[in-house]
Amino acid sequence: MNEEIDNLILAGKLQKAVDKLKDYYRDGKISKEAYMQEVKSPFFSCLDTRLPRIKLKAEPIYRTGLDSLPDRSFLIDRFDMERQGLVCICGQSEAGKSIFTSYLALCVKNNIPLFGSFGISDPKRNKKVLHIDFELGETQTKRRYERLANFVLPTLTDAKNEKNEKNEMVFRLKLDHKIDRTDIPKNEWIDQLEEVMSGYDLVIIDSLRQATSTDENSSQISVVMEILKGLAEKINGVIVVIHHKSTKGSSQNKGKDQGRGSSAIYAGFDIVIDLDRDEDSGVITLKCQKNRDFIRFKSIQYKLQDGEIRHNGQRCSQSLELILIDGEVRKETREMAVLKLVKTGNPATKRAYLYAQTGKGDREKFAQLLSDMVQQNLIEKTMIGKADAYSIGTNAEQYLCENKNEEV
Repeated sequence: MNEEIDNLILAGKLQKAVDKLKDYYRDGKISKEAYMQEVKSPFFSCLDTRLPRIKLKAEPIYRTGLDSLPDRSFLIDRFDMERQGLVCICGQSEAGKSIFTSYLALCVKNNIPLFGSFGISDPKRNKKVLHIDFELGETQTKRRYERLANFVLPTLTDAKNEKNEKNEMVFRLKLDHKIDRTDIPKNEWIDQLEEVMSGYDLVIIDSLRQATSTDENSSQISVVMEILKGLAEKINGVIVVIHHKSTKGSSQNKGKDQGRGSSAIYAGFDIVIDLDRDEDSGVITLKCQKNRDFIRFKSIQYKLQDGEIRHNGQRCSQSLELILIDGEVRKETREMAVLKLVKTGNPATKRAYLYAQTGKGDREKFAQLLSDMVQQNLIEKTMIGKADAYSIGTNAEQYLCENKNEEV
């Protein structure tokens, strides 16, 4: 017991001591288990220590018309990122999750359209971005933002450097405690987090795994999701959380795309954005896996590439560029390579040779590519001895003509 409770007991004010413990429980300062342990004391054996029942009352929802509905405030319309929303950027290792999220942060901070096409809402208002960094060190994070800034803001960056002025990008914070900190009362810690995040339009948490001490596979992770959702509502901003997906083929990832861990993680997010990087082409597909209040928005594709910023003809800095690819996800590059080999009509069309000659990568993806091409009648599956081989299909000529390649 704490000193306040002890003093009440010594003064003989036992009922006040019980009432104070009930207040602690009601205010979230102690758990129900802690309360029950305290009131087991023989001092309270003759008192009513039962916790009061919570009175529940349902309230009607009246239809009042569209004009009376509250306005919805979006930070980025294209991705349905609404203020007070909790967003997940999900993907496997090296999918580019942190790079895309940092790029998103710079675009929001400077009111610059993503990929030059997708505008930031309310572009005339200055915005603030906070990057809570559990993953990388200060130098690594700064270097990544510098390279992206050289792509997003090359003119502004050069002008600032010439004047030897600082170009504010985003604010970075390294928390000393996890989101689910337990050494102080929960409400007190949430108030501290709210104070830190208040005033920011976008808050990035990198990553969920490092930000919490709770096992991702435990249903208790829902407590963390509730904290984050509550914070997003209190600061009236968007909280973006980077989350990892399990390795392809693993038992955790089987049959789902929302990321590893408990289903409570997926359920807690308003929007889940999946990034998938093709090993062969390097193309990254950004796809909406969940949109709580809207239809899932259309996928886009982009590539990462290195660039240079030059001044007076001299290389002065590197840039990291995100280049939008027009159109839908396509596999023409590898399909064309396969067709050109298959049309030779010799034993070189065995699967192993096709795999080796068209760029090594994920064997499962390549097997799926061949299967898709067979279904589309671009190629036909045959056998050479005991090995799978392929010949030109009935739709190959039309496909090649439509894509302005040489005819079979």
